[in-house]
Amino acid sequence: MQHVVVYAEHRQGESRKVIFELASEARKLADGLGGKAYAVAVGPGSTQVAERLKSYPLDAIYVNDDPQADAFLLDPVVDYLHAAAQVVGPSLVLIPNTLSGRDVAGRLLVRLEAGIVADVVEASVEGQSVVC
Repeated sequence: MQHVVVYAEHRQGESRKVIFELASEARKLADGLGGKAYAVAVGPGSTQVAERLKSYPLDAIYVNDDPQADAFLLDPVVDYLHAAAQVVGPSLVLIPNTLSGRDVAGRLLVRLEAGIVADVVEASVEGQSVVC
């Protein structure tokens, strides 16, 4: 069983459409892998984002309203994503292809000792592998 985690990037509760697209993609990939789909929202306004994400097919949404995460600091965001990844044991972490998302992804993959695939426009499950 392999899980999928989505980073629900936002600023003060204002999010881009991409996080909702990633939530749907996470469900599809998790189902194909026999796992669960999660989202992580960090920083002030995370509760608002989580409320909007409730209508998407996620198994759980982790929320942390830490004000430091919205001070344009990457470390608190990476800390919370890393903690979530350690708790759920995901095989995939989906991060929006934004300037902030790229910075978060780079730091997170080092902590997780994982690889990265950037600029993905489509992903599918073939057997127990994800093809991008």
